[in-house]
Amino acid sequence: MERKRYPKHLVEAAKRRIREYLSKGLTYHQAAKRTSEEFSVNLLTLRYYAYQTSKEMAANIGEVQHKVSTDHGRLLEMAKKRLLSQGYKVLEEQNEIRKQMLAYRVRGTPDLYAIKGQETVLVEVYVDDKKLIDQLDRYSRVGRVVLVLPVEADNIEVWGSSEGKSPKI
Repeated sequence: MERKRYPKHLVEAAKRRIREYLSKGLTYHQAAKRTSEEFSVNLLTLRYYAYQTSKEMAANIGEVQHKVSTDHGRLLEMAKKRLLSQGYKVLEEQNEIRKQMLAYRVRGTPDLYAIKGQETVLVEVYVDDKKLIDQLDRYSRVGRVVLVLPVEADNIEVWGSSEGKSPKI
């Protein structure tokens, strides 16, 4: 995969703007997001710049990008606690997760990346399709629900919003 090269003047201007935002107390994620509104540079690239700059400045790297007050954040926190209680080391910082994924030559950044011995667990919290989630919730009140997906599912497990273990199908 070839990385897009940006003109040096554009990169330097974006980095200056990121530094300004970090100096004002924004987290690196917030600084990158604001900078992306002003400059035509990919958000992930800006997040990388902002993360590096915030480390150099010893600035506020901030919390994980997912807020616990949202459904997504609540489910993510539940999954993290569950993995920690099972003895996993859990990565939640998005740039660190991205590095791990690139080591496997896989694009994308799951919400959590957990390791225990030779086992790796990737957690992706999904709350976007409200219609599907509502449908699964309603159906689960009647009986066991089988979700069929167009992917190889041997290595996929579904956890619900409760702390209990999901039954194996």
